[in-house]
Amino acid sequence: MPTTPTSPTNPTTSIVRPTRTAVPATGLRKPTVPGGTTATASGGKPTPSRNGDRRVAGVPAKPTAEPVCRPDTAAIAAPALAASASEAVAAALRGEATRLPLNDAEAQGLAVRELIPRGDQRAFEVGLGKLRFEIVVNEASDAAGVLGRVLPMLAQIPEPVRSSVRRVTILQPDQATMAYVAELADARGKLAPIAVKRAVTNEKTATYTVSDANGKFELVTPADAQDAWEVAQAFNLWAMIPPALRGALKTISVDDGPNPTDEYWAKEYKNPDFTSAATGGNGATNFWHGTKFLKEDYFLHEFGHVLGQTYSSKNTMVPDGWEDAMAADNRSVTRYGENSPTEDFAESFFVYLTLQKGGRVTIADPPADLAGFVARWPRRAAILDAIFRGELRPMTR
Repeated sequence: MPTTPTSPTNPTTSIVRPTRTAVPATGLRKPTVPGGTTATASGGKPTPSRNGDRRVAGVPAKPTAEPVCRPDTAAIAAPALAASASEAVAAALRGEATRLPLNDAEAQGLAVRELIPRGDQRAFEVGLGKLRFEIVVNEASDAAGVLGRVLPMLAQIPEPVRSSVRRVTILQPDQATMAYVAELADARGKLAPIAVKRAVTNEKTATYTVSDANGKFELVTPADAQDAWEVAQAFNLWAMIPPALRGALKTISVDDGPNPTDEYWAKEYKNPDFTSAATGGNGATNFWHGTKFLKEDYFLHEFGHVLGQTYSSKNTMVPDGWEDAMAADNRSVTRYGENSPTEDFAESFFVYLTLQKGGRVTIADPPADLAGFVARWPRRAAILDAIFRGELRPMTR
């Protein structure tokens, strides 16, 4: 995706989005921009637009399986706050009541118990606040030191991923090149491994390769980011995409700064206060201003641009036949979708997938369910259904 503005081959017109009731987001790392706006790419060119209307509340299933580990937490009913994470781990290993200090959150009670060694590995049952899981390290590692580095990181993980963590195996404990496998339990208690490998690209950014049985993606973040939070949040969003469609997305990037093309678009829209929140296209979704907008509705909309481009023979941001479907349906899915065919497809994908998963959208006059979407926009639904079923062949990858 270009970082400098050029004249789009298929220019679109941006409109101010209507105000809607937004579902509050929690756990964000650096909420640096009040209000916020969003931007998307058209034909590989940035096509920004105004925010103020994001609107989703998914219904994630909470894991119901029993935890793998059940350390005795009675001893941490009234624990003392340790001076550091390593001291908390050392105290917990001695069986003392303690709390783990956390930089950006309230300290949490900690209990640690070593299990019987497993070959060349050492395993520990951990109780961290309400979390219960195992940590496995190499026998030659400084276990207390590794736990002291890893536990504050794991405490950052957002829901619903956090409650599903059952075991974390540390393959490489060094912070700069950390590698680990996290095993998550689904609603039936089945464990699914997720592999994460970190590499510092330069002094300012780090790249994570995140993979599971259904594919992989790269996460690019500021080097000083809250690693586990951003990895878990990005994985959580990526996992919302149907497995057959995930190959379209190669990279999720987070940048603490603004979109470099904001100045151009501020002049274009005669709005000196204009700022972008996110962009999408060419196999990537990009989030500006830290993690403020790294959340479900923005992600699905921006992935919609990536997906539309994947099924376009002309390398635009809409699948072949989409504009004919718009004309036949004779009604936009959202007011923001009226902006252009590019935005119409992204909004349609976002609403369709959310309803398919049993979630709700707080757009104007929303359909109650997926059947309602199909009844209102049958031609759009036919194309989306063909994509989801694998009946359309991707044009680009």
